[in-house]
Amino acid sequence: MGEIQAQMVMSTALSCLHPEDSLWVAYQQMQQDDLQHLVVTGADGELQGIVTQTSLLQILDPIQLYETVEVLQQRICQLKVEHRECLQAEEEVSKLKAKLERQIIQQALQLKASNKALEQKLLEGQLTEQKLRMSEREIRGFFEAMTDVVIICDRSGQNIKIAPTHPEDLYQPDTDIVQQTLERLWDEEDSPKYLAQIQRALDTQQIVNFEYKLLNGEESVWFSAKISPITEDKVVWVSRDITERKSAEEELELAREQLEIRVQERTTQIKETNKILITEIRDRKRAEVERQKAETEVRIRAHQQEAIAQLGQRALVERDLESLMDEAVHLAARILQVEYSKVVEFLSNLDAFKLVAGFGWQKGAIVKSRVRATKDSQAGYTLHSSEQVVVSNLQAETRFNGSSLLHQHGVVSGMSVVIQGKQVPFGVLSVHTTRQRKFSQEDVNFLQAISNVLSNAVERQQAEEELSLFFLLSLDLFCIAGFDGYLKRINHHFEDLLGYTEAEFLARPLIEFVHPEDVEATMAMVEKLSDGSPVENFENRYRRQDGSYLWLSWSAIAPEAGFFYAVGRDITEHKRMDEALRNLVLGISSAKGKAFFQSLVAYLAKALDVEYAFVAELVDFEHELVRTVAVCIDGEITDNFNYDLANTPCAHVMDQRMCIYPQNVQQQFPLDTMLSEMEVESCLGIPLVNSAGQTLGLMAVMARKPLSNTRFMEEILQIFAVRAGSELERKQAQEALRESEEKFRQLAENIREVFYISKPDHSELLYISPAYESLFGRPCSSLYQQPQSWIEAIHPEDREFFRAAIQKQTDGVPLNQEYRIIKPDGKVRWIWGRSFPVSDESGQVYRIVGIAEDISKRKRAESLLLGQKQLLQMLATGASLQSVLDQLCNFIEAHAEGFSCSIVLADLEGDKETRGRGDAGTRGLGDGEDKGDKGDKMTRGRGDAGTRGLGDGEDKGDKGDKMTRGRGDAGTRRLGDTGNKKTIPNSPFPIPHSPSPITHSPFPIPHSPTTNNKGQRTNDKRQTTNNKGQRTKD
Repeated sequence: MGEIQAQMVMSTALSCLHPEDSLWVAYQQMQQDDLQHLVVTGADGELQGIVTQTSLLQILDPIQLYETVEVLQQRICQLKVEHRECLQAEEEVSKLKAKLERQIIQQALQLKASNKALEQKLLEGQLTEQKLRMSEREIRGFFEAMTDVVIICDRSGQNIKIAPTHPEDLYQPDTDIVQQTLERLWDEEDSPKYLAQIQRALDTQQIVNFEYKLLNGEESVWFSAKISPITEDKVVWVSRDITERKSAEEELELAREQLEIRVQERTTQIKETNKILITEIRDRKRAEVERQKAETEVRIRAHQQEAIAQLGQRALVERDLESLMDEAVHLAARILQVEYSKVVEFLSNLDAFKLVAGFGWQKGAIVKSRVRATKDSQAGYTLHSSEQVVVSNLQAETRFNGSSLLHQHGVVSGMSVVIQGKQVPFGVLSVHTTRQRKFSQEDVNFLQAISNVLSNAVERQQAEEELSLFFLLSLDLFCIAGFDGYLKRINHHFEDLLGYTEAEFLARPLIEFVHPEDVEATMAMVEKLSDGSPVENFENRYRRQDGSYLWLSWSAIAPEAGFFYAVGRDITEHKRMDEALRNLVLGISSAKGKAFFQSLVAYLAKALDVEYAFVAELVDFEHELVRTVAVCIDGEITDNFNYDLANTPCAHVMDQRMCIYPQNVQQQFPLDTMLSEMEVESCLGIPLVNSAGQTLGLMAVMARKPLSNTRFMEEILQIFAVRAGSELERKQAQEALRESEEKFRQLAENIREVFYISKPDHSELLYISPAYESLFGRPCSSLYQQPQSWIEAIHPEDREFFRAAIQKQTDGVPLNQEYRIIKPDGKVRWIWGRSFPVSDESGQVYRIVGIAEDISKRKRAESLLLGQKQLLQMLATGASLQSVLDQLCNFIEAHAEGFSCSIVLADLEGDKETRGRGDAGTRGLGDGEDKGDKGDKMTRGRGDAGTRGLGDGEDKGDKGDKMTRGRGDAGTRRLGDTGNKKTIPNSPFPIPHSPSPITHSPFPIPHSPTTNNKGQRTNDKRQTTNNKGQRTKD
């Protein structure tokens, strides 16, 4: 890119930047000039890059550039301070210089005044000695007060007078200045420049200002001198020491150079940073351009295919080959975006080309003349090689030379293909452009497709031309006419078709039978024949004897002088067909869907002059049931209906055959009652098939009168059956898509599992089913806004492991993971997550599809089964009762949310007790009969709630209720056996009545407050009884 000049690739005036310009300068220029692009050029105008508003906004990210801007701002402030100090120093030096100049001028004026006074005194005569001495003292005092050095000398510098004002600046104190000259007083090498300044002052008689340097010992002293002419041969030289000012200026210049060096260093750093940023921007832009390029290519290909289809339809109805080729070259130039295109016909008998159509060429540059078909031209090379020829640069082409026509129009690139004919190639189709362009294979294919359409049209026309020779002996109009304007001979079809007698035709000039509007064209046709050129497909109108006109198409040749032979055909119906077809195409070209079918049947009925026209789609192939898509009856669109094809004229259409019944259709299908109800006399139908060749439906027309021109109707139906089939296929595809989308929506909204679709990195959620809200307890909208928020619901212990599993999805590894989530209400649920990566054609993962299922119940069941299995294993291995009870308590507490467990084993025949453990009260189960009333039996437990003593005995006694005391907060009754099985809530096991003295239950009992035997609550003190019945604190 660095070698390309920006002016070569930009079509408008450039707004340029230079590499040393900052991004801020680019941003301000784009805002001020309202620009979209800025070109970055080098010192020689070479293109180094392009800056856009989007790239600036990405680069000028305040967060990323904050530190850089802050450092630059500090450095800029420091440089501003230094610059301000330098400016102050310059200002002080300027003030001092101005002051010194004013003093010099004043002193010079004073010296002039003194000189004049002295001259006047000399002229007046001798002054008194006293006045002379007084003047001498005054002058000495004046010189002593001066800070400048004053010298008076002549033009040659020989006679020097030095005023006693700082003479040490000129010579050492011990120097003898008598008879000194400027050359001796100062350096002989520098004396010429001083003499030149003296000479300049004397020549111009004006004050001369300049600066010079003298060596005073080892030091250099700078002076600012003013040389003022006194007479024509003498000057006064006034010098002032400006060494300090020069030192300040040197220091200021040094500071300026250092400032420039620092700015340059910082600019270099910024350039390096810009290069890195530009590289990143280019990479991003390159990816975006590639994506946009792919999308553009798809749109271009679709546009080209549509254009080819339209040209193909035009070729089917267009009889004028030249007009078709003219449209083809316009289409090729427009779609391929080139300036020029043309079609040349190959005249094999003359080995030459003749231009038949062109686009873009200058007026007068192309004459429909003949040129040699040699291999040296692009067209000739294409024809002889029978290959597709692509030219990227005509100047560098070695296969052939460019024609003068191409060079005159500045053609650089182009491509050409052969247009085939029936026996030999017809000619060459080519496109050209003035820009150097590399045509793609798709462009070549598009041009070849246009050539194929033209080839088909040419072959069809050539076939018609061959058949025209046979028409000379056919039932068409045949005649021999002279160039004098009279018919010489006609066949009998003239009389049959036009109604005149042969004598009337031969007696009257031929032009009298021609329509007035066609006379001029007919005369031109005759003149063309007189030049020896054959005439083909010339159309004009002839008047019949009844005053009406017929359209005739003529083919004529002039094989001998004075006469020409012509064959005419009646094309009135063809013209009517062209008109009907044109109106039909115009009527439905822009319509789609339902509007297309309604427009189609309406225009079909009108163009074919029938009462009924309809399009129907197949609903049930097995039972041959169809449903109309659009129906036109007597010019009006009516409602659709279903009907059975059995025993109808269109029954054979399902076999992909056209059905034609020009008359008596009711007699041929007597079981079709609809025909008699609609008074149908004739019928014509054609199948509609999809791109796979399957029958989708049919298109038919019916009339109340016999059909006379069925061939015309067949062609019309065949032409539009393809478009109707495509539209019907698209309609069914859209309906299938809508049905599929509705099924998917119903499925996603009604399944309990969560279904989702996202991008591989989970940066964007494409779909989430409504079950997400009930399972995760969060709204779906929050997940669309923050696609990563669902990970926050995962249990902390499972989160990191789950993240690692997600990362593998981008490599194509499916996810099959069980994990826990915590809902907003604090509940923990087990989830079974399964997701599957979806890859594109290149194997890249571009979507993730997944399902999340609640498996909490399954996990709980698995845990219960595992616990029961462990208990059974402990019992089977002979584990101690205490360890079994401890394991049972742990198991119950793990699965009973909000409860704890105690198990109490009691021996009711004695005062023995067995302690269990747990925080909840348990039931004491016994089998004895409680008959005593002397004391309260106590059953010890470790629960917080009182427990009931359950037995099978009878409670006798009246002194008080026996209490079974636990370690819980509530007293419990001891209940007798009622004979029923007891089932504790939330327990999967019934508690049967058992005589066993040791009974325990693995079921949680809810907490209850402790009460005494009078129903009053007691303090929450955990008490037990010892084996003697005494209460003790736990």
